[in-house]
Amino acid sequence: MTTMAACNVSYSLVWIFLACVPGLLKDLGSPVAIWRAPLVSVIAGEITTIVLVFVLTFYFQSRKTDFVC
Repeated sequence: MTTMAACNVSYSLVWIFLACVPGLLKDLGSPVAIWRAPLVSVIAGEITTIVLVFVLTFYFQSRKTDFVC
């Protein structure tokens, strides 16, 4: 529940961060895919965050002694 709430709250902050990355919005508006370093870094950060959230969630759930609550 905490992970889901944190992801939902931080969603709007991520859009503000992405709008501040120089050249990113221009590249996203192109009809052809442009794989520059800022875009690859953003995608790598997203994938890292997703994997980290899953790993931490499963880790903390596995440490619980009562699986009902």
